[in-house]
Amino acid sequence: MELAEHYPAEALANPAWTLPGAEEYRKRISALAVLEAVETWAEVPYFWLLNLVTFPHAPVRLALAKKPLPADALVRLVQDPDPQVRAVAWAHPLAQKEPVRSLILLFRAMERGDSEALPKALQYTSRGPYLEILLARHPGTPEDVLLGLAKARNPFVLEGFAQRDRLSSAVLEALWPKLEGQPQWAEALLQKEIPPEYRARLYTLAPHLATPEVLSHLPEEALSPWLDGPVHLRLLLTQHPELSADLLARLAEDPEAVVRAEVASRPDLPGELRQKLLDDPAPVVRQRARRTHEPS
Repeated sequence: MELAEHYPAEALANPAWTLPGAEEYRKRISALAVLEAVETWAEVPYFWLLNLVTFPHAPVRLALAKKPLPADALVRLVQDPDPQVRAVAWAHPLAQKEPVRSLILLFRAMERGDSEALPKALQYTSRGPYLEILLARHPGTPEDVLLGLAKARNPFVLEGFAQRDRLSSAVLEALWPKLEGQPQWAEALLQKEIPPEYRARLYTLAPHLATPEVLSHLPEEALSPWLDGPVHLRLLLTQHPELSADLLARLAEDPEAVVRAEVASRPDLPGELRQKLLDDPAPVVRQRARRTHEPS
């Protein structure tokens, strides 16, 4: 391992890295050592290609795309999720030859939203991240394919889904684990036509976008996820003019005293709930409840 870090080009060129049991050691090599080796090699050892075309560190894949490559490796790199890696791979000398040339032409047609390109893309069996992004955004992609893409391991498909005009409940549900891991896409999806219950859920990932106006356009039955969301959403929820008794009761048990205090200030509290807040352990809550419900 020390040799790999100090003399990466020489050490990593050793075929011993392909022996059974070497995988754990490969994972422990630093990205900087791998990058130095790739940049140094005139030609990348073939036994490294399968690992490097999907290496998590984009600069390594970028350096790889500049090297002499066999077609099977370039087919993977022209589908890279990183636009810079993809651009270099598309400009590779081998990219002007088949089968890579036809694949790039297919991508360009898909980027234009060409309906004739879609059947070819759907039939292509060696889909990489970029083709999946293009399928996720194409307006003609069938719902069952969209569901498959949403459930797949590729986290980059969110880029494609974020460019669709509308998204179904089923697709959004399948995408949810990815959205929780990449909440930055919630803002883009909120600009789309989506069912109200998922619109409300998306605000739990982007609470800074929630406003009283947003709240006024969401049906109450869609708002329960806000009860487990950031405190900003729960405070906003207390301002809803027509909350059900169930939501009021749940807000009155909020762990944050500031939220319970806002509930205590509402004049429309049922008697039992009003008494509960008058007896709240937090002084600020009791004070607000007395001011509203026991005026002197």
